[in-house]
Amino acid sequence: MNNYELIDKIVDRVVDMDLDFDPLQATYILIEVNETLGLRLKELLEADDFNLIHDVLGMARNFDFKTNKLINCFLPRFSR
Repeated sequence: MNNYELIDKIVDRVVDMDLDFDPLQATYILIEVNETLGLRLKELLEADDFNLIHDVLGMARNFDFKTNKLINCFLPRFSR
């Protein structure tokens, strides 16, 4: 499975949790963070709900769209 397929599955999982969540925005953020920071996408996809939500929503809340980088010293648990 390639990175884009893994990201789609991660986003689908979070959307299924019925949170206030923009799937298109989350997809963009995951792609950008993976390219700049590196994410262990397969492990993130297989993570328990708590850790998945921590990383995905944390990235969504701490992503600067002007610089395409994470702010506020947020570091996803499943970064490389």
